[in-house]
Amino acid sequence: MPDSLTIIQQEIAKGHVVRARKILRVLLEETPTSALWYLASTVCETHEQEMGCLKEALRIDHNHMASRRRYVELKQIQRLNKEAEMPPLMVLVDDLPMGEPELPAEPDPFTAKHMRDRRSQHRWAAVSVAGTVVMSLSSAYFVLTLLGSPIPAQIRAIVSGEQPAEQVGQPIFGTKTGSGQLNTPPAPIPPVSAPNENYSAAAAASGFEVHPNKSAALEAETPVNDVLDPGFAHEYVLKAEQGEELAVAVQFFSPTAKRVAANMAMLDPDGINASAQCERGSILTDGSSVTYLCKINKTGNWRLQLFGSSGESTGVYIVTYQRM
Repeated sequence: MPDSLTIIQQEIAKGHVVRARKILRVLLEETPTSALWYLASTVCETHEQEMGCLKEALRIDHNHMASRRRYVELKQIQRLNKEAEMPPLMVLVDDLPMGEPELPAEPDPFTAKHMRDRRSQHRWAAVSVAGTVVMSLSSAYFVLTLLGSPIPAQIRAIVSGEQPAEQVGQPIFGTKTGSGQLNTPPAPIPPVSAPNENYSAAAAASGFEVHPNKSAALEAETPVNDVLDPGFAHEYVLKAEQGEELAVAVQFFSPTAKRVAANMAMLDPDGINASAQCERGSILTDGSSVTYLCKINKTGNWRLQLFGSSGESTGVYIVTYQRM
C-alpha cells in the first residue's frame, strides 16, 4: 500500500494538482513535515506562496536540502526581478550624486586590447617620424659642415655657448721661436685660390695669440677627426722623448680650407714654436693639408695647435701621427 507522500507525488505527476492540494491540506493539518511542505511548494500558483511553503519546511527541518536549494533559487529570481524593475523618475533624480563625475564604463577585454594596440602603433609611428627627421637633419648638418657652410658653426656656437675669438691679423702660436726670439706672425703668404680680403701685411704685423678652446691627447697611428669653426682653436697633445722623430699630418676636407699652413704650428714642451725642429710640408698641393717631420730635442708633451680662420682653415679635418 503506497504511503501518503507517494500518493501525492503520483497525483502531481498525473497533473491532478487540485486533488494533490486537497490531500496535502488534510495531512498538513494533522502531521506537518518538511517533506509535505516541500511537496506543497511544488503545486503553488505564485512564487510568494511557494516561498511561504519552503519557509515552513525549513522551520521544521533547517537542513532539508531540497527546500533549501529551491529557496535559494527563488531568492535569486526575486533579486533579479527587483533589479529589472525601473524605479520612478523622481526617485532617480533624487538619488543622483551632486558634483561627482560619472565614472566611464570599463571596456571589454577585446576592446581594451584593440585600444592598446592602436596607442602602441601611434607611438611607434611617432618614433619613426622623429627618427626620420633626426636622420635628415644629421645628414644635412654633415653635408653643410663638409662644404664649409657657416650654419653648422653657428649651431655649435649656440649649443656650446662659446664665442669665437676676434681675428685681427695672423695667429701667433707659442711664446718664442726655437732661436729664443719672440714669436712674430709669419710674412704674408699669397692664397692658393682667390684673394682673401681679410689677409693683409698690416694685419699680419699685428697678429693675436692663439688660446685653444679644447685640448685632447693624440695617440700614435690613431687618427682623430673633428670640425674646426671660424675663430676657434684646437690643440692635440703628443708624448715624445728626446731623440725620437715624429711625423704629424693634418688633412682638411672642406672647400673653404685652402690655406691651412698659416693657421697651425707645433709647440715644444716649453710652449715654444718648434719651427726649428719641425720640417713643414704638405700632402696635397691645394693648401688643404700640412705635414710636420719633427726631431724631438726635449722629452715631454709636444702640442699641435690649429686655428680656424674663415676661408682658410675651417671645416672637417683629420689629424694623425706616427713615430719614425
